[in-house]
Amino acid sequence: MQTVTFDVAPGITAIDTLMAGRDRSTAAYLLHDEEPTIVETGPTTSVEPVTQGLASLGVGPSELANVVLTHIHLDHAGGVGRLAATFPRATIWVHERGAPHLADPAKLIASATRVYGEERMAEWFGPVEAVDRDRLRPVDDGDRIRLRSRDLEVLYTPGHASHHVALVDSGSGAVLTGDALGIHVPDLPVLRSTTSTGHATSPGSAFGAGRRPSGRRWRRPTTSTRSRNGSFERALETSRPARKRRSTSTRSRSGCSSCPASG
Repeated sequence: MQTVTFDVAPGITAIDTLMAGRDRSTAAYLLHDEEPTIVETGPTTSVEPVTQGLASLGVGPSELANVVLTHIHLDHAGGVGRLAATFPRATIWVHERGAPHLADPAKLIASATRVYGEERMAEWFGPVEAVDRDRLRPVDDGDRIRLRSRDLEVLYTPGHASHHVALVDSGSGAVLTGDALGIHVPDLPVLRSTTSTGHATSPGSAFGAGRRPSGRRWRRPTTSTRSRNGSFERALETSRPARKRRSTSTRSRSGCSSCPASG
């Protein structure tokens, strides 16, 4: 299988997930650090190209430290369970509303199957495997995921999904937006909206009324999604009270207390 990687910002390399056999459909992003970290995984059908892409960039099964997700829709995160098994030392970071559905993906699978049907689910996404609850770290707006030489600031960006976050990389100033800003169709001057009716989110509200975290100047947003066909599943939610912002170090960890027991 061909491995496709390309640099998108200083210290960030994209790995084409080759989702559903298409190039430039979705990407995983490697943050180069002493604690190598990827943002997004693609679906389970993309685990092989992502794993090979990481290997080509010098990151093996015992070296990946973190997987960070903008949201849990299957095109962005469906492969996290399989990838977590392949990279057993990696910690999984996701918004607190999404974390329980990674530990127990039954509702997520049922919801997506209603949209796509079993045949397309198998072809596009493959099986969805649970993540051990002890490896999940829930995050919320204002949290920082601290690596060795850089950190990711979490911005709560509901709209496409109620558990959606964007991530500001301190090392490059790039913003990893997931599906918060829309879909960039390859080779066309088109940015298609991904915000569902009833969840309209203005740029100001999505990014804290234009707040620039840490006083940094932002680079062009880096969208995880390159092209799409069809609609995508709605977010599955759990209601949880708001909590105070916090700084979260990758070297000081505790499990997901709200997640159902695995296994």
